[in-house]
Amino acid sequence: MYHLSRFNTSWQKGGDFFLHNSLSNSFIKLDNSLYDLLKAKKITDKLPIDLIEYLKKNYFIIDNIDDDINQFRKLFTISRYRSDVLNLTIAPTTFCNFKCPYCYEEGIEYEMMDTNTEKEICKYINSSQEKNVAIVWYGGEPLMAFDKIVSISNYVIKCGKYLKTSIVTNGYLLTNEKVEILKSYNVKNIQITIDGIELEHDKTRVHINGKPTFWKIIENISYILNETDIFCSIRVNISKQKNEFQNVLNFFNDKFGGLRYNVHSAFIRDSSGLLQKIKPLSCNEGMSFQDKVVFQRTSYTKNNSKQYPILKINDCTARSLNSFVISPSGDFFKCWEDIHNKDLAIFNIHRSNKIRNNLLNKYLFSADVLTDEKCIKCNILPICGGGCPVSRIKSLNNADYDHDCDVYKNNIEEFLTYYYENTTN
Repeated sequence: MYHLSRFNTSWQKGGDFFLHNSLSNSFIKLDNSLYDLLKAKKITDKLPIDLIEYLKKNYFIIDNIDDDINQFRKLFTISRYRSDVLNLTIAPTTFCNFKCPYCYEEGIEYEMMDTNTEKEICKYINSSQEKNVAIVWYGGEPLMAFDKIVSISNYVIKCGKYLKTSIVTNGYLLTNEKVEILKSYNVKNIQITIDGIELEHDKTRVHINGKPTFWKIIENISYILNETDIFCSIRVNISKQKNEFQNVLNFFNDKFGGLRYNVHSAFIRDSSGLLQKIKPLSCNEGMSFQDKVVFQRTSYTKNNSKQYPILKINDCTARSLNSFVISPSGDFFKCWEDIHNKDLAIFNIHRSNKIRNNLLNKYLFSADVLTDEKCIKCNILPICGGGCPVSRIKSLNNADYDHDCDVYKNNIEEFLTYYYENTTN
């Protein structure tokens, strides 16, 4: 007799029977007899061998009761302690040419990386044992310190490291010339935020001088998509007051359909507390779990969405031993959103012998999803990942904290049924 995986979800819709396993992220349609056996927990070796092997391979059935959670623990742990790649998110500046109302860097001290800090970061990279270096250029607006991107990239390559990079930018300064230079540094992905079409975008993606920004950014994206092999990740920020996701998706599909991009939503949340200090604008209120569910449901039902859950086996920078976020002054952090708070720095490149191990260990191990009984019992854990680790840590002493669950929680049957209908009809 085999055990059913805790990561299984089975359901009936009309005359159809479905089964999903979140560890393998496999989704199948069943016949009535197999569905009944699963519901009755009567899977034995009397079934055809090839069927048993298929169900085992995709973790629908397991030999021992903890085989599935142990496999998840193994994969999650491996991703945290990879030693073959040094992952760095580098902010060469916190200056920005935009003044977006929801930015968590609002009110921080503006900094530009100096030559000495740049040299020390290069030394740090050169002294690392890893032959592979992955850099995400971040800010502020990183293109305002483009010379630092160029010089650090050149140094890493000169050291004999294999460099792979990406960049998070508002896209306004992304000229054709800069794109070609970035391409030479093995930039594989460029993330740009588009918050609506033209005027709607310009309301929240505000140039510091008040100039419109939408069409300039679209012009720059057009060059990337038509003239290079770089992938564009288009982010649309969503709040209770503002949801332009569908308009942006339609615009990109009409203008750039078939090219290398995706359009994804990002829910605004006030993790730093800074938004509470800003006067209420059209985008400042974050979305509750139920708001997110409604958004996802609308995406499926009105737009014939073919979205499918994504495995979240790779933990983020905060939990990964070999990953850091570096500020312009050389502070090393474990979270992108901490970059404005020097009290949360693990160490500074100019004083690298003074590592705050207690703080580092807190990020690595506190409020760990792998020891959270509620999460371990959850059927969608591998496609949720336990939510934001830093949010979990900050909420350790908050008795009212509700887990930062994925929208598939308690809704996966509904959303995968929509997926099935939209991909088979």
